[in-house]
Amino acid sequence: MAFLKFLLILFLVLWLLGLLGRILLPFALRYLVKRLTNMSGMATPHQRPEHPEGSVHIKGNPPPETRYNPDDGEYVDYEEIK
Repeated sequence: MAFLKFLLILFLVLWLLGLLGRILLPFALRYLVKRLTNMSGMATPHQRPEHPEGSVHIKGNPPPETRYNPDDGEYVDYEEIK
């Protein structure tokens, strides 16, 4: 008898969780999406573009940083001995 009572209570709890999930999950997801879009700045779709429409603008790559410092010393080439 206790086993049947346990199964009935378990079934009712899972059924209620599923029912609440169907009701509350859409609201939680809408809130989460709205919050994430506000954080990323996508909430303002009418931002002015940086350049007028039709103009061509090419951003160049920054020059690569050189790792060689003249104060480091002279470069000595070596041969690998196997």
